[in-house]
Amino acid sequence: MSCSGKGAQGTCTDGAVCGGNPTGVWDVAGSCEYRADRPDQPLGPREQVQTPVYPALTPSQGQQTTTGDWCSQLFYSVTDNRPVMPSKVKTVNLWHDAPALTGGQMSFNDGSTYTVALNFAAYDVTHFAPLCLQTGGANPTCADLQQNLAEFYTSLAGKDGMGNPLPASFVNIQCQGATDGGCDCGYDYQVALTDAGTWSYGGSVLTESSDPSGYLYNGTRVGSEAPSGFMVASFCQNGDALNLSGYNGSTLSHAPGLRVLTLHRHM
Repeated sequence: MSCSGKGAQGTCTDGAVCGGNPTGVWDVAGSCEYRADRPDQPLGPREQVQTPVYPALTPSQGQQTTTGDWCSQLFYSVTDNRPVMPSKVKTVNLWHDAPALTGGQMSFNDGSTYTVALNFAAYDVTHFAPLCLQTGGANPTCADLQQNLAEFYTSLAGKDGMGNPLPASFVNIQCQGATDGGCDCGYDYQVALTDAGTWSYGGSVLTESSDPSGYLYNGTRVGSEAPSGFMVASFCQNGDALNLSGYNGSTLSHAPGLRVLTLHRHM
């Protein structure tokens, strides 16, 4: 017995499929996503032990207030270690939900090359109980915790080959006092997905072949999230509008949960 039908398309249905010519630069105008609860591929050995965990479009394994480490692996020291680590936070692993697509751009060039830049974001909150703040002999105020969390994630993001800062996964961190004497910290979790490679189309099907070195999350290659084969989409180009649907239930740009995109021609 064989299986048939579409893949894990969730609640999304395909957009219009009519073919056309997708060549051009397109801005994201809308999307349909479903919640993807785990990566498409197993984690690599380095990713399994990396702290904080690598950027991902799927949620953390468990909400920190109900399972696992309630302190989010926070270790707050009494001193920093400039310039190696300009933060008193030595390690932390903030929880995040699955981020949603907020915008982006796709470019399909005449020379059979393409580029993709998609931005995802979610707002989340982590509670740090008083005992969590006293690790390492420290007892920071919420303002101190806020500053050092921001410095921790900014420094870990690093820089690209040109020396420009790479985007941090956790930004706009704001910590305030909680009723138990601890701190509640809210933040934006963000993932910038960038991709580049070659493409072709025929009929109403568009095929992308990603350059392994060009598929990045926040400027970093995450092997378990990179596509291992062709990415195929059904499409409909009508004037300045382009609709993309993951072919036969697949996801677009190998982004977990991203099923349908509505794009407008960039002016």
